[in-house]
Formats: sequence, C-alpha cells, structure tokens
Amino acid sequence: MTNMTTSKAPRITSDVKEAAAVLKNGGVIAYPTETVYGLGSLLDNSTLSRLFSIKRRDLEKPISITLHPSQAPKYVHWDSIAEMIYKSLAPGPYTLILPAKESVPKTLLGGGGTLGIRICDHPLLTYLLEIVGEPITSTSANISGDKPATSWREVPKNIGIDLILKGECTWKMPSTVIDVSNLQILRRGAGLKLAEEVLQSIRIQSIRKKLEED
Repeated sequence: MTNMTTSKAPRITSDVKEAAAVLKNGGVIAYPTETVYGLGSLLDNSTLSRLFSIKRRDLEKPISITLHPSQAPKYVHWDSIAEMIYKSLAPGPYTLILPAKESVPKTLLGGGGTLGIRICDHPLLTYLLEIVGEPITSTSANISGDKPATSWREVPKNIGIDLILKGECTWKMPSTVIDVSNLQILRRGAGLKLAEEVLQSIRIQSIRKKLEED
C-alpha cells in the first residue's frame, strides 16, 4: 500500500481517512513507518492512559511523538542545532530527543524533561498526519519487552488496538535515537551511518565557531 499508484489511491485514501477518524474519536491505531510499526493515539491524557495499558508500558518510561516539522517548536525547544540535524536527516528513520515544552502532557515524559520527536518518511503516515492535523504517539506496536512489529501481520491481536493501518516498513528495524543537546546517539538503529556523519560534521562546525569567537 506504500505504492501511490492511481489504481490503489482510492483504497489508500479510504484506509487513511478511517484511521484518522479512529484517532479523532479517542482510539488507538497501529500504523506503518519507514522503521517499524507504531502505536498511535492523540496526546490527551485519557487516550494516553489507554495506550500505556494496551502496550503494558511502565508509566515511568517516556513515549515519543511523530509530527509535521512545522509543529515541532510547539512541543520542544527547537534551536539552531536541532535545525541543522533536521535539515540533514529529516524526514527519515530518526528520533530526536529535545527539551520538552511545558504544554506537553507529563505522561509522555516518563518523569523527565525531554521528548522524542519523529519526522517520518512514509507516505501513509504523512497523509494520516495531514488529515489528523496534530501529532500522534510514536511507540513500537508491541507489548513492552517484545520484538517490534515490522509488518501489519506481526502487530499483536486482541490487545485493544482499534485499527491496523496496513502498509510496509522499509527499514524493518527501530529508529536511531539522537540526543540533540549533546550530539550523542542513544540508540543505534536505522540510518546509523548517516547520523554519525552528520553529528560529526556539526561537532566540527561548532568547534570552529567557538575558536573564531575566541
């Protein structure tokens, strides 16, 4: 379903619109990304509570979100380094960890002060976010501790997910997680080599800038 051909477009449109309706009605869906399948809900506390229950996730563990890049400054403190990383790596298979804004639901933060954001490169998800008009959660579609689902067939059944949006994951491995504040990779995953090159380049630029200022 990731092939946006004319013959498949009506079904894709119908499927994504149905998923968007479920989300807007407080539901939880499983959806494809370029890395692994994600569990998505809106960011209100009641729906987030249900999401944690479905995933059997410890409330002290944070959950990331996926969004349109224009929405990022509303949820995280977006600085020049974040902008450099975004321009080099996004959209793509990366989770950027940034200081969260006060408006972010505390449930997402797991007791910390940072939030993971994903700007994904998947046509179905991009279309879904356009229809919904706001971010959704981005956590792997599995019971906590189990192997992430890399296809809709692997998404756990009968655990309370309201809809599975069928699609394909190209990388079939988790995202690379980047701590933007200290330019460190917290989890090695999809697109690792490019991430390492970009971060090293930014480190060098930062050192040069500091030397020039001194």
